[in-house]
Amino acid sequence: MTKMNKTLIALGALLASGAALAAGADLGNTAKQATNWTAIAMFGIFVAFTLWITKWAAGKTKTAADFYTAGGGITGFQNGLAIAGDYMSAASFLGISGLVFLSQGLAFLLAFIGVKLLLHALHENEVPFINGGEPVKVPEIPTLLSLGVIVVTLATTAVVSLWWSARHPEAVEKNDGKH
Repeated sequence: MTKMNKTLIALGALLASGAALAAGADLGNTAKQATNWTAIAMFGIFVAFTLWITKWAAGKTKTAADFYTAGGGITGFQNGLAIAGDYMSAASFLGISGLVFLSQGLAFLLAFIGVKLLLHALHENEVPFINGGEPVKVPEIPTLLSLGVIVVTLATTAVVSLWWSARHPEAVEKNDGKH
């Protein structure tokens, strides 16, 4: 069995176990609700409008430079602030702040992604002062492995956080989720 097959089987098992846990409890006898045609119509309009915007934007792009946000004028600091704002908004909306080990999991993922980007940059090297502009022979991290690392890290972070919070409820209440 190849390494790729083992990885695919492991990811499949992880997804299957997540689906089983997400199935929820048997709610017994429930009343069937009428179809909400207004919600379905609004969803269809939203999807159609999104696809129209995508087609319109795709028609305006002619070169690779057209894909850069603000013509490439966004600095790393500005992009970092935007990402941080997105994360804080999503975290508060989804209630992620209760995951006490989330910061360690995200720190690991950022380090992993940084290493992956560095290895890829060396592999695709075009900088003349590094190896004379020639690609450096370094290992590449496959995309499927990266996805697996991300999913396993986030799942592990969530499970460990929930386990720790259940065992130490007084610390979670006292420190507002920080240990």
